Amino acid sequence: MSTAIAWNDTANSSHGTFYSGSVQVFATNFIANNISFMNVAPIARPGDVGAQAVAIRIAGDQAAFWGCGFFGAQDTLHDDRGRHYFKDCYIQGSIDFIFGNGRSLYEGCQITSIANPVPVGSKLINGVVTAHGRFSKDENSGFVFVNCSIGGTGRIWLGRAWRPFSTVVFAYSNMTDIIAPEGWNDFNDPNRDQTVFYGEYMCTGAGANTTLRVPYAQILNDTQASPFLNASFIDGDLWLQPFQNPPLLPKDDLPPSRPLRSSTNTAMVDDLRYRLAETEALLERARAQEAKLSCLLDEMKQFVSVMEILETYLKRRLLQQHKIVV
Repeated sequence: MSTAIAWNDTANSSHGTFYSGSVQVFATNFIANNISFMNVAPIARPGDVGAQAVAIRIAGDQAAFWGCGFFGAQDTLHDDRGRHYFKDCYIQGSIDFIFGNGRSLYEGCQITSIANPVPVGSKLINGVVTAHGRFSKDENSGFVFVNCSIGGTGRIWLGRAWRPFSTVVFAYSNMTDIIAPEGWNDFNDPNRDQTVFYGEYMCTGAGANTTLRVPYAQILNDTQASPFLNASFIDGDLWLQPFQNPPLLPKDDLPPSRPLRSSTNTAMVDDLRYRLAETEALLERARAQEAKLSCLLDEMKQFVSVMEILETYLKRRLLQQHKIVV
């Protein structure tokens, strides 16, 4: 990723976690490709107050991220609300580093914990991947991870119930031994055990052993997992399109699409015609800019002329006040 956007606000410096994002997106249909979003504030330790530091907040609907990176520690990626798609992304953090109330599909993403390493055999928990914030059963939200990998350092949970109906599913994902055997946490509120939806399906790796999972974790069967395994979870058929590099020219200035190439000579002719059309469009835009500059120049000349007249008038007035005859 050759482009990065970085800042260092925290919950303390910005008067709230939600406002600490290096980037904040509220528009619909936001697309990012091959960009890193970073919050480079000092890494928060468990128990620190006001050290949350968001790299990006996504509060618009129908957002897609292709091959992007998200770098931070506590609360790295604020998946706030709306339908979102993350493909082949890198997400780094330590505590609740994917959080919010979005309805999002993470596909083929690499999730890396940077929590401090813990001694072998330690029961200490010093990190959490997700903190989903679904308030009620009437909300249609949740985080789904398909074909992802979870690694790094620390001893962490897959998620904890930030809100009573927190919803998170991991499917076909590889988990290293940094995942604690219990897997999940109810945010120290046993009432949430009955309302959260924490599912796992066909995951692999040392951290995917479900033998000691908390009782409210669900090991999904094929039928239960089916609604979460593809872009239909985020209504992707209605809005999600494969990423394509943007054209050289704005859409309104583009010439007609090139016809299919049927032979080498035809291809060369087509290519020349297309390039000629591009050049003509650029020339037309240049002419329009030239006309605007010409009008601006005329206005400046008129302004100078008015200023010269005003200067002469003021000089005469000054001379009259001192009773000097010209």
